Parts: sequence; C-alpha cells; structure tokens
Amino acid sequence: MLQKLESKLDDNTEKLQEILSRLPNGICAKDNFKRPSKCQEGRPIDCNDIPGKFPSGVYKVFPKHTQGIDVYCEMNLDEGHWTVFQRRENGFTDFYRGWNDYKSGFGNPKHEFWLGNKILHSLTSRGKYEMRIDLFDFNGNNAFAKYKEFRIGDESSKFKLTADGYYGTAGNSLELHNGQRFSTKDSDNDNNPGHCATEFPGAWWFNTCVTANLNGQYFLKTPKGHHRGVYWRSWKGFNYSLKGSLMMMRRVSI
Repeated sequence: MLQKLESKLDDNTEKLQEILSRLPNGICAKDNFKRPSKCQEGRPIDCNDIPGKFPSGVYKVFPKHTQGIDVYCEMNLDEGHWTVFQRRENGFTDFYRGWNDYKSGFGNPKHEFWLGNKILHSLTSRGKYEMRIDLFDFNGNNAFAKYKEFRIGDESSKFKLTADGYYGTAGNSLELHNGQRFSTKDSDNDNNPGHCATEFPGAWWFNTCVTANLNGQYFLKTPKGHHRGVYWRSWKGFNYSLKGSLMMMRRVSI
C-alpha cells in the first residue's frame, strides 16, 4: 500500500511539474517569507523558491549560467525547501567515478545521484547556505549533522569545501575535511602521500585521509578493512558502512 501511495505521489508531482514547465515564467515562491527569494524573471533558482504548499519531488530550477536543471526538493523535513545534492540508498549507482562526472553530476535525482560540483559552486557562491546531512543505518536508526555555513569553491580551488557551525546527533565527522579540496580517482588533491580516493574508493574532500566519505563504495555487510564504505565515523565507528545518506543545502540569505 505504501509503495502504491509513493508511486501515486511521484506521478502527481511529475504531472504538476510538467504543467508548470509550460508556463512562460515557471514558478516562484510568493508565500515564503522566512527565506529571501532570488527568483530571476519568475524562475526558481533553487528549492528555496518553490512554494511551501508544493510536495517533495523533482523540480526544474535555473541557477545562473544554466538552461535549467532538475533537482529534488525536500519540502517536509526541517521546515523544507532543501535542495538535495547527494543521495545513497541501495548501491545501484556507481559512485567510483572521475573528476568530470563529479563536476557535472550523475544519477537520478529521485534515487541515487550527485548534483555536480560546478552547480554546487554556482549556487553557494551567490548567497549564504546551510547544509544538512541525514544518515541511515541498516537497523532503522538515523542521525543528522547540520552546518550553519556551507560553501563550495570554484574549480581552480579544486571545489574546496567550507562546512562550519556544526550541530546535530551524528557527530562532526566532517571536521577533518572542512577546508579541503575535492579528490577523485583521477585527480589526487588530498594531503596524504598516497591517494585517498583509490585507497578508500570514492570521491570526497579527503584530508589525510578520511573520517567521512558518503560517496564511498556501497556495502550490504561489514566491509573488509576500516574506514571504508558509505562512512561517517563519529556515528557508527570506523568499521560500519551506512545504508543511506542524504546531503541537502538551503539558502539562508542573499
């Protein structure tokens, strides 16, 4: 029954989005007074500009210098209006990819995907953003980590991460990675003599090397070797790979 309801909601969201896409100016939040809008010509820039009465789902937004991209907007959790930029849930999507894939993005916004470092920089360079990360284990437990300031640098900085002002229940496993450059299997930008992205297969803002790596290899059972998998050390220790993760951002000021 639950699967049927979810399928019906997805269908209705798709139909709504199709109707809205036909409008000349798209859609913009007119009733969202808590967070300022930066709509351009009536077109939403991110999920902050989607009206609060709309359901969670995939919407087309128009960051600067784009012709529009599909993003998943989480409208229910923690006051909503979150732009989801990463999701892990079942291991069906390969996250062991190179620099260009992580730069441009890959996957399906409804399921497992990475929005793209170029878009993350484009959005976070034009306003102040916060970030929320939700984590899920295989026993039905969950935890979250929230950061009051979130920003991704440009490609010349190797998409440097800023994640400051932690609070939450998962622990701050991102602290080691704050201020670090992004690394992939074909672009080694970490502070380790080796290559963290190949030693701990994935792509992340590695330091020397890892206390968190939500883009790591997906495991259905305990991985062989420490610090591997979809990994967040401060919540589940150094030898546990998570069932899922959700990384989201929300604009808090212009």
